[in-house]
Amino acid sequence: DVVAGTSTGGLMTAMLTAPNETGRPLFAAKDIVPFYFQHSPKIFPQSGGLFGKLPKLPKLLSGPKYDGTYLRDILSKFLGETRLHQTLTNVVIPT
Repeated sequence: DVVAGTSTGGLMTAMLTAPNETGRPLFAAKDIVPFYFQHSPKIFPQSGGLFGKLPKLPKLLSGPKYDGTYLRDILSKFLGETRLHQTLTNVVIPT
């Protein structure tokens, strides 16, 4: 068995395959939507309209759309030091 996901699907893959202290999944599928409702505004912040995006245009052309700071912090909080070899099944999270 393999669970795979790219981009936000990779986040869901990590959440669904990370083990808890008893060897069960840390998150259930039913936990994913509430997680996104709570955290997505900070993971994927939106700037206000066209004029809010203009000052950021050079960065949009040369780097990532989101800085990832909040995402790294929240993943560290929930997943801790879990590594790919510790997941409950094989995972594929391409970059």
